Amino acid sequence: MCVDPKALESEFAGREYDRDFLEDLRGARTPCGENGEFHPFIYDGPIFSTPVVARRGEKVHRENRFYCCDLI
Repeated sequence: MCVDPKALESEFAGREYDRDFLEDLRGARTPCGENGEFHPFIYDGPIFSTPVVARRGEKVHRENRFYCCDLI
C-alpha cells in the first residue's frame, strides 16, 4: 500500500487493509482512499482464481511524494 503523507501518516504504508486499518482512519479520511490518501494492492478477492503471492519488502519514499511498501 502506498500513502500520500499529506493525507495519511507514512506508517500506513504496507499495512493490511482490514478492520484495524479502517478503525485507525478514524472517520476523517475516506475508507476507500477516494481522495488519493492511499493506493492499495489487491491480492485476493471473489474474481481471483487464486491469490497473488507477495510478501512485504522495504518501505521507501518515492519521488518525494508517496511512501510505499515494495512487494516481492
